[in-house]
Formats: sequence, structure tokens, C-alpha cells
Amino acid sequence: MNFAVCGINHKSACFDIREKYAFSKSKQLEILNRIKNEHLICGGVLVVTCNRTEIYVDYLCEEYYIKETVFTILDISKNDMDKFYFLKGISAFEHLVSVLCGIDSQIIGETEIVSQVKSAYELARSVKAISKNINILFQKGLQISKKVRTETKIQQGNLSYGSIILETIEDFFKKDEVLEVLIVGTGKMAEVVAKYLSKERFKITFMSTKHYDKAVVLAKVFNAEVLRFDMLKEKLNSSDVVITATLSPHCIIKKQMLTVNKPKLIFDLAIPRNVERCLSEFDFVKLYTIDDLDIIRSKVYQERLKKLNYAKQMIKVEVEKLWEKFSIEEQMVSLNLAVDQAS
Repeated sequence: MNFAVCGINHKSACFDIREKYAFSKSKQLEILNRIKNEHLICGGVLVVTCNRTEIYVDYLCEEYYIKETVFTILDISKNDMDKFYFLKGISAFEHLVSVLCGIDSQIIGETEIVSQVKSAYELARSVKAISKNINILFQKGLQISKKVRTETKIQQGNLSYGSIILETIEDFFKKDEVLEVLIVGTGKMAEVVAKYLSKERFKITFMSTKHYDKAVVLAKVFNAEVLRFDMLKEKLNSSDVVITATLSPHCIIKKQMLTVNKPKLIFDLAIPRNVERCLSEFDFVKLYTIDDLDIIRSKVYQERLKKLNYAKQMIKVEVEKLWEKFSIEEQMVSLNLAVDQAS
């Protein structure tokens, strides 16, 4: 089966190079139409994410010509060609399955790549750029990746700060308890965390040390309350969860501000600290810093690394088994064709 992949990822190219080939949706459609109209190619799928750009093709010609053809289709600069990898046959299919399993990702085991590849496949299918072989290989790749993920559980455990905070909150408080959450800060970190907490059980309030207008915008996005910074002490005491992520050069939450004995989780995501370390001396307060969350992330990541070799071995076995089946089927087709011609 003439199947190949050509691409770049976080391992083969720096951000500046990857950024050049992070094609927009309109550019992706343009490339897919080039694939569709290229007589040397039967079909293809273009996968574009923040960390990779890859084109998978079912082709008719020799390896040299297809590599050159793909480079032309992608408009790859001569200076960038050595950053692109090119794999064919079983190696290309094993790469596809590795991508789907998340073991070729910057964060091992990440699950978002599955939906990204599915979306890329559907986009190619919508413009009739896929072939029978592409369809088979992508469907089989998804089946194998599902089996590998199920058996190895390589995606198990949370690695994003937002998901770790959510899990910590749910472990600390009763499941059916409605919680008041105060988020101090309006930057990217505050927004990301808010997305994880945008559930009915969380009543979010935004507050900013400087940018009240930004807090208003975020409050509208997440259907939350917004308060001015002079309400900090009052809201600090009434909240169940406090998350700080400001650029303030000094602590904005101090021990003497806490006057209500109420179980409280505080996540200080700022560097330098927004929260005095001595708040953890209260027996009703559990304080997490960014370093504490990084320790949790590191433990989860180490667990994923332990599963990596098992996942790789499993992928290799499953891919070889399927590729052997394809080879036998192709040989049978060739044999039947030869018999028909002879008769």
C-alpha cells in the first residue's frame, strides 16, 4: 500500500518554523483541493495543530516524486525542507497511530489530538479529497488507538492547571455543594481556570487589582459576578475557593485579612506570590502554590512515562498485524488478476 506522511512537529522544528506552516482553514481547503487534483495522489488528509502540520497521502508514484510533489503542494521553502520528516508504508501508518495515541505529542497521552485528527479527516472528506485506502487506514488507526488507550490508560491523570484545580476542589468539598469561587486576576491563567470551573455548582466572581474593565468582560463570558478590588477582604472571607493570578509584585492577600473560620481552598498561581505563605497556618485553609501544582503534574507525567514503552510495543504489534493483512490481500488481488489475464 502506497501510504506516506510528510510533516513537522515540536521535535523536528522550532516554533518559528511551525508557525509558518500553521495553515488557516481557508489555506487548508486550498491544499486539500490541490491534493484532490494531483494525478500522482489518490487522496490525502492534512492535519494542522499548534504543534504539528502533517499531510498523509495515498499515492501512485515512486517515493522521490511523491516527496517532491508534497513539498510543492505545501509550498515548503527550500530552507525548511530538512525540518520535515517523510515516512512511508508501515512506518507512516505506525506514526499515524502514535499520533492518535498521544505518544507523539508534547504532552504524552493528551486526548485532544484525537478530535483534531478526526476534524482533519472530515474536512478532507467534505471536499472529496480522501481515497478508499485513506478511509481504511484512518478508521483502523482510530480503532487501534482506542484499544491502546483503553489497555494502557496512558491518558489517565490531569496535567493542566485548570483540571488539577478542579479535581482538587471536588476532592476537598462535597460533590453536591454549591461553591463560591473568587478569581483575582484577568490574564490568560485566570481565563483558563475559569473555563474548567464554568459549571452550575460554581458561582464565580472576578476581581482585578488594576483592570476592572477586563474583569467585566470575563464576567460576561462566564456569566459571573464582578467586584472592585476594595471588596477583596469581604469576598475573601465569604468564598469557598480563592484563585489568584495577578502580576502584583507583592502579596495582596495577607493573614490578618482572613477573619472567618470557614473551610477554604486557596490557589496562588502567581509569581511572585499573591498570598502570604502563613495563611496555611490556619487549620481551615489549604493553600496551593504554582510549585505545589507542578509537583502534582510531575507525578502524573511520570506515571504516563511508565506506560509509554508498553503503548509503543502495543502499537507496533497491532500495526504489523494489520499491515500483514493488507499485504496478503494485495497479493491475492494481484494473483487473481494474473490468473484472469492468463485465462
